[in-house]
Amino acid sequence: AHEALPTSTVPDEMVQHIVQHRFRAQPNAWPLVQLGPGILTINETAGYTWPDFQRRCEEAVRAFVDAYPAPGDLQIESLTLRYIDAVPLDFTTESVFEFLRTKMKTTVKLPDSLFSGTDVTPNPSAFNWQVSFEHQRPAGTVTLRFATGHREGQPVVVWETLVASTQAQAPRVPAGFPAWLTAA
Repeated sequence: AHEALPTSTVPDEMVQHIVQHRFRAQPNAWPLVQLGPGILTINETAGYTWPDFQRRCEEAVRAFVDAYPAPGDLQIESLTLRYIDAVPLDFTTESVFEFLRTKMKTTVKLPDSLFSGTDVTPNPSAFNWQVSFEHQRPAGTVTLRFATGHREGQPVVVWETLVASTQAQAPRVPAGFPAWLTAA
C-alpha cells in the first residue's frame, strides 16, 4: 500500500531528508518503508524479530541502490540503526530517577539541596537525558537516550539506542551494508 504524504507535492530541493512516501504490505500495517529525498527508513514495531528486520533492511537498501540512476555515484551521508523502546511509567506520580536506578541500573541524580526550601517538586514533569560515545565497529557513534513521553495515550519512559556512522565512516552500499548492520 502506497501513501503519498503531503510533502510529496513539495519540490525535492525544499524537503531534503523529509519522508514523502510510505510503503506497507497492507494499509496502516507494519512493517513500514519510508522514502524521500536523501532518506530511506525501514520501521517495525510489535512484529519485530532481528532476522526478519535484518533481511528487510538489506533488501530495501539493495532495491534502493538498484533503482538509483547512477549507483556508482551514490554517497551515503549517514546510516543509523535506532531502537526505540517504551515502558509504562506514570512519571506524574512515580519517580523517573528511581525507575532508572532500579530498572535500568542507571543513576541520574540532582542534589536534594536544589529543592529544599523551594516550591519545586523533585520529581521532574519532563525528562530527557542523552549520552553518546565513539564506537569502533562499526565506526561511528553509539547514543543512549532516556526521556519521558506517551505511547497510545499512556505515560512511558522511552529509551533509544542509536548506532550511527556518517560520511567516511559509512560503508559503500549495498556491498558493505550487511556487515555494517550486523556490527551495529
